[in-house]
Parts: sequence; C-alpha cells; structure tokens
Amino acid sequence: MILFPIIVEALFLSSLSANILILSQKKDIPAEIQRDLKRGLLVFPLISLLFFMSLLIPSEITTQEFLQTYVSHSITSEYLRIYPFRIAFWWFCLFLAMIFSGIGQALQGRLYEKSEDMGGSEDWRKPLTSKCRTISDSVYGLALGLCAYSLTDYAIGEMDDIIIALSYFLLTFLLVGMFWMELYRAYAMVPFFNSTLTSTNLILTFFVTLIPFSLRLAMDSESAVANIGMTLFPLNMVATGITSSAFIALSLNWKTIHIPKEDIMELQRFAVAIPVLALVFIISFSIPSDASIPPQYAQFIPPPLNILKTLPFRVAIWWFSFIPMIVIVGTIEVIQEKITQRR
Repeated sequence: MILFPIIVEALFLSSLSANILILSQKKDIPAEIQRDLKRGLLVFPLISLLFFMSLLIPSEITTQEFLQTYVSHSITSEYLRIYPFRIAFWWFCLFLAMIFSGIGQALQGRLYEKSEDMGGSEDWRKPLTSKCRTISDSVYGLALGLCAYSLTDYAIGEMDDIIIALSYFLLTFLLVGMFWMELYRAYAMVPFFNSTLTSTNLILTFFVTLIPFSLRLAMDSESAVANIGMTLFPLNMVATGITSSAFIALSLNWKTIHIPKEDIMELQRFAVAIPVLALVFIISFSIPSDASIPPQYAQFIPPPLNILKTLPFRVAIWWFSFIPMIVIVGTIEVIQEKITQRR
C-alpha cells in the first residue's frame, strides 16, 4: 500500500524525464510523435502528483467509510464496502490520466494543421509495432503455459478426474492456439500499427490472458468460485472473439504488404466465423451453471468417456461452439472458391 504508489510515481517521473530528453535532443521527430511526447509532459507529472497524494489517505479506510464521512453516500455492493479507498483512488488516477490524454489529443488536433508534415511516422511506428508483436508472442505463450498449469488446480483422485482435467485443459489450449494461428497472419500483413491497431491489439492480449484464468475458476471445487468462472469464462470468450474479429478486419483494411490470396481468404473466413463462436457462448448463459448434460445428449458419449457425462451442460455447449464455427468456415470457403472460379 506504500511501496506501490512510490514505484508508480517513479515510473511516471522517469517517463517524463525521457520525454523531455527526447524532445530536447531530437530535431527531426515526426509531428505525430511530438504530440504524443508533449501530452506526456502534461499527464505524467499530474498523475505522479496524484499517486503521491494517495499516501495521505489512511491505508485502513474503506471506500464505504470515506463516502459516508465526506460525501454522505452509502454503497450497496458488499465488496465495495470493504474495498480500500486508497486502491480505489489509484483506479481514479488511471481513469483521469486517460481523460487528460484524450483532451490533450483533441486540443492538439485543433491547434495543428492537418497538413502538417507527418513524414517518417512509419519509421517511428515500426519499433512500436515490433514491441507490440513481442508482447503478443509473450502473452500467447504465457496463456498456453497457464492452460497447462491449470491442470494442477484440479483435484486428482482417480483416472476419471484426469479425463475431466484434460477436457478443460484441451478446451483452453485449442481456443488460445486457434486465435494465435490466425492472428499471426494479420500481423504479417501490417508492417507498422496505427493507433487503432495498437489499442485493439493490447485489448485483445488482455482478454487472451484471462482465458485460462477464467476457466481455472470454473474448475474450482468451491461452488461459489466455480459459478463465477462459469460466468466469467463465456463473457471473456465473447469479448475475445469480438476483439479478434475487429483486429483482423482492421488489419485487412490497413494491409500494405502483399500476402498470398489464400491467407487473406482464410482471415476473412475467421473474421466471420469467430462472432458465431461468440454467439454460442452467449447462448450458453441460458443454461444453469450447475445443470448436467441431459440423458438424450449424454447417450452419444462413448462408454470409455462416461465420466464426461458429469460435465456441466454449459461446458458441453462450449465444446459444441466449435461445430457451428467449422460449418461457417467451410461454407464460406466453398462460396469463395466458387467466386474465384467464376472470375
């Protein structure tokens, strides 16, 4: 509670110093990059000051106590009642930083002419794009590792438990691997990211990181925690699917590198099919989280895998989501081939 705001303050002040040094020594910085650096001159010291001021807030005071004392307002959420107000203030600081950055960007857009020289911005964005791809590689690798690590959280007492644990692991492994196998094609099409692609990529990596974590909650032996996971996982999958589809669509629109037509067609199929997968996850909310697989469906599970009949029906629907997605991909592929043959 004391060390964290000091570290964050030091990071913002270090970033401020770096911005000042770059602006003072580099004379050929593209206008777009100059604007980003100049916004930091306003935002970084302000946020550093706010994080320092958070140390004045007693660490033991809760959000409920603060609001009742200074605002005469109460909170209905039991969790927020006991949430430390100092941490809530840190969230407010980050939210304020985004607001000030947005205001600064809007003001800069009015102050500078659109015709201002923007040459060379591609050269400056290529290192940023490389870093974004490195982060993405690390995140996907970490997500796959967490998929395997989730196996250690499931209580293993007999062979049937191993089958159940593997079914959860394989589900997350296939999902993360599927997203990565398609997205690397989108990365290959764009030599450098614009602001929209960069932001979308960061949001996507955030959601991908949550895939194994949210499913681990669904595997928990505590019913309350498992219910949270049974809700959080499909919500996260919907967000991941929509964001990945948007990222691919943006990449197809932004592409400047020629890639084989087959790869472009596959990306188009994936961008359409992923929302279908997300729709199935949305539909799964209509099934109670503690409902088991109905007998009329469980009869199709072969005898060696009888233990899978004990899986929650909502989890079975998650597995079923691959079927309509594959059907959509196959249908679009046939249509694409017919269009290509006519041409």
